[in-house]
Amino acid sequence: GQFVNLNFDAGTVNTGGNFNGFDNPNCEIIGWKNWNNAPTLADSGVEGPTAWWGAYQNNSAFMKMGDGGYNLSTYTIQAGDVFDVGLMGKGWGAGWATPGAQLTITLFYGSDPSQNSLGSFNTGALTQVDSSAYAHFGSTIAAMPASVGQILGVSVLSSGAANTYANFDSLTVAVVPEPATFSLVAVAGLGIAMMRRKNR
Repeated sequence: GQFVNLNFDAGTVNTGGNFNGFDNPNCEIIGWKNWNNAPTLADSGVEGPTAWWGAYQNNSAFMKMGDGGYNLSTYTIQAGDVFDVGLMGKGWGAGWATPGAQLTITLFYGSDPSQNSLGSFNTGALTQVDSSAYAHFGSTIAAMPASVGQILGVSVLSSGAANTYANFDSLTVAVVPEPATFSLVAVAGLGIAMMRRKNR
């Protein structure tokens, strides 16, 4: 939690056609900002189930190569944090069989997505063959000492050949439970079991 609208299902959605940017005044996408706070993007936004390219669940994002957006959480990074990051994605170029754009997903700390990267992963060219074929992409990214006490953010950048697009949805960022937690639970469980055997 502590991110807002990573699945794009909150807020107003314009399904009447193309619109420019995640910050279009006629289609505010709650929680999201344009990369570098640009007033508009080339051709990116969110559409619902009626989108011709096929949304994943309810509303999904589309992003032309060269565009990007970011989302700031209210989560304060802790020492030892490891984040599990994932999303559902697909892409298209001149047709469904043509390689689409690729997405780079980056975790950062502070308020500027172009600074202070914790790490990132890339989907590679998103080649899908029809409007429903989304695939899952993900990675784990660890906090670094300089990020402790800072606010966590996530950015998504689209790149690739001219006029290619990426579609994505269900972006998730979650703290991976520490292995020590499981070890303590296991030890406690073993101790209880031994006590029960002893009392028999």
